[in-house]
Amino acid sequence: MANIQDDGPESLSSSVHLPSRFPQPYARHHADLIAPTSSLPPSAHTTNMAGNAIQNGGVEKQDTRALDRRKALSPSESGTEADDESFTFVRALPAPPTKPRKGLRGARDDDEDDLTPTVLDREVIRLSDLGIPEPGARDPSPDIEDEKVLRTKGVRRRRAEILRRTTEGALIVISGALVLFYQKIWWQLSKPEKIACIFHAFVLACIYALYPLRLIKYSWLQSGFKWNTWSCVRLSAGFDPAPYIYPTVLPCIVALALFPNMTTALIPNLVLGLSAVPPHVLSRLPPKISSGMGHWVVSMIPMVIFQHFQLPLGYEELHWLAPEVTAALYPLHMTLTTVLHSFTTTSLLPAEVHLLSIVLINLLLLSTSPQAQILSSILWIGGLGILILCSSVIRWGVALARIPRWRLRRAGRIVQARQSFIKALNEGLNKKTRRRSRDIVQSDADDDDELLKHPKPTGLDTLKQEVLGALSNFFPIEHDESLSAVEKPNSNPFGQNESPLRQSRRRRNTVPANPNHGSGSSTNKNRRRRARSLDASFFLSLTPAQASLRTKMYAGFIYITIITLILFPIRLAVSRALGSEPFGWAIGYLFGDLRDLRLWVVTHNFTTWIPLPPLPTSSLSPANIRLLLAGYAASTVIAGLLIVLHLPAAVEVDTRRKVFHGTTVAMLLPSIPIDAPFFSLALALVLTGFCLLDLVRAAQLPPFSRPIALFLAPYVDGRDNRGPVVVSHMFLLVGCAVPLWLGLAATQLAGTGIWHGWVLRPADVSVDMLAGVVCVGMGDAAASLVGRRFGRHKWAWAGGKSLEGSVAFAGAVVLGLAFARCWIWVVSGWTDYTGLLEVWALAWKSVIAATGASLMEAVLTGGNDNVVVPVFLWVLVRALRM
Repeated sequence: MANIQDDGPESLSSSVHLPSRFPQPYARHHADLIAPTSSLPPSAHTTNMAGNAIQNGGVEKQDTRALDRRKALSPSESGTEADDESFTFVRALPAPPTKPRKGLRGARDDDEDDLTPTVLDREVIRLSDLGIPEPGARDPSPDIEDEKVLRTKGVRRRRAEILRRTTEGALIVISGALVLFYQKIWWQLSKPEKIACIFHAFVLACIYALYPLRLIKYSWLQSGFKWNTWSCVRLSAGFDPAPYIYPTVLPCIVALALFPNMTTALIPNLVLGLSAVPPHVLSRLPPKISSGMGHWVVSMIPMVIFQHFQLPLGYEELHWLAPEVTAALYPLHMTLTTVLHSFTTTSLLPAEVHLLSIVLINLLLLSTSPQAQILSSILWIGGLGILILCSSVIRWGVALARIPRWRLRRAGRIVQARQSFIKALNEGLNKKTRRRSRDIVQSDADDDDELLKHPKPTGLDTLKQEVLGALSNFFPIEHDESLSAVEKPNSNPFGQNESPLRQSRRRRNTVPANPNHGSGSSTNKNRRRRARSLDASFFLSLTPAQASLRTKMYAGFIYITIITLILFPIRLAVSRALGSEPFGWAIGYLFGDLRDLRLWVVTHNFTTWIPLPPLPTSSLSPANIRLLLAGYAASTVIAGLLIVLHLPAAVEVDTRRKVFHGTTVAMLLPSIPIDAPFFSLALALVLTGFCLLDLVRAAQLPPFSRPIALFLAPYVDGRDNRGPVVVSHMFLLVGCAVPLWLGLAATQLAGTGIWHGWVLRPADVSVDMLAGVVCVGMGDAAASLVGRRFGRHKWAWAGGKSLEGSVAFAGAVVLGLAFARCWIWVVSGWTDYTGLLEVWALAWKSVIAATGASLMEAVLTGGNDNVVVPVFLWVLVRALRM
């Protein structure tokens, strides 16, 4: 220890803690684990590194403790410790490297891991604050040279992230420009509509530009009114533009793309776009504007413009778009986002929560087709009913399911003790008799006197000790009475202090007490116990049988509530949209062209309950075609499930998930052009089923929650583990369905009577209806499979996505769009085909749309690519008029 106290640079290690057997070796020197094992300097150079750290003016003040720990000591200061357990433990036993299961092949060893934007920005700020000497300085230290390299690399990555965010914003602007000018929507808008759009863009630009302008003003005043103050504006590399772009701009672009077939969608989405501005952005404004009331007033300005010009904008046809309803969109949106966030918590990103709220409000206000009205009725009535009636029960069930059974109250132990008392007493007496006889037999003659002089203790106390020892062989007696986990147990069931025979020796601690290391780890004394909720305190007083009964009661109440909501309020709302009773209408919609069924319905006078379609003229009638399509879809799903279930265990999760992507392509791509309204309804019902099944799984309702969780376990990813909702399969379905629903909203559906809105000619089917299937089923799957196996060239920004994967995405989308257009021509009988010129136009339009979608998929971070990218591709396809 004398060499540690020497003067000179070694004095830095005066506070070095001696090595000890700490039970968590990696938590002890966590600061040293940041660097690779090879980057740790030898002990001979530690003194020079410490001296350089001091000479550099305290550049690495936070690293001095790490340098002190790596100070050269003798290999072992104690004979009880091995050489590899000293302070150089990190070099002797490094952390095992992670297996790159989801990375790029061909990566070099010197490539660093992809940093998240937040970590990247923090690293760049740290490097920019280092005291790097000027190029003319003499003999730069090796550490300074390394810092220069790190700083250059950090700046390069920061520029790449800025390029990524700029590209993301530019793609949104380009898509809006294509909708306005290439689709020629701008010339179809009226004057107040143009003013409202301009004002919407102007308000967003002013709000987002106000904060950097304030920074420039402050820097201009501090620098003595110098105009070279743009350097004070620093765009963080961790900046995510998704909450600022997608909820505020994307709904407006979609509403413009639906124009003029759906003119009532523009103003509500302009109001909702301003309502979705993040509140912390408005906090930079004066208090009168940054408050909720000021935000509300700002969001209503597009509606005020229309009121000033006195244009009803379809208020006669759709009275739900009255000014009073439009003015209430802001509080409705804010309330709905709060409720959705309370249910989904961290499962959805902030931008996704706002987008979901805007979609639900659009469904509530703008649903005109029967398919949209059915989906709106199910989501709104069912969601509100479950929220009002079952939210508390779901919370209680989850709280009860989280309590382990061993923590519940154990009843009946004292009864068991009383029933076994006689048996234990008999065994104790037999042991006593056998032991005394054995002692006498084995004793010598000289020892008999000692036995007589010092007889063994007898009496009631000894008998009690024998009985207690026998009782311990049958069951533990520490907690024999009826207890809960919140009660303090007695020492024994007889109410007296524990006998000496019951006192067990405390186990010796073979590991010495750990000294107070400088790692910043908290001790047990400083750890604050987690507060127990009132529900948990109540549930801990239940026995396992009572807890099981209560769980079944909760599940039964929720199941009965769901069935009641379906049979009464939802059924009534759907019957209003259909014009007939839903269950009877479904029978006629699917089986109405079967001759036997038609005869049975007519003869039994069920025509008022089961409406029949017009008499078919051939066997391939619309209802029979729907039956064939339903059978084809069911067989495709079953085949996909069989393939997934029979895959070897070595197949990775991503590959298993892509099988479902291929299943959606095989099921929907050839079927939607034949009967788009039928698949629109089917996707809405399947989405509702997914939501109900995930509710059962997340609420842990017996008996279906466990099988559902076991089935989904092999296919979940990191995004699904972020919150209580498994979102992958829902996002896959939504990505395929949203372009179809938007395409039907912009199309005039045909039909007569109660079948109005359920007939769509194949010639009216457009390619944009299939954009979601092509994007999610073909593009995303191709990007993942090709990028993970052949991707060797990364994009400049972080994220791990490769150029090869993006090219595969674009190529798959081009092929998918071309196949969709050709298949629509075949189904429609080539009525819209005009010649070879249209084929060439289709080719270059497909390339443009696929390239834009591929680039959006590469730069997107603030939203799920299975939802945002299909909608973006739908906008491009519709804007290009494919």
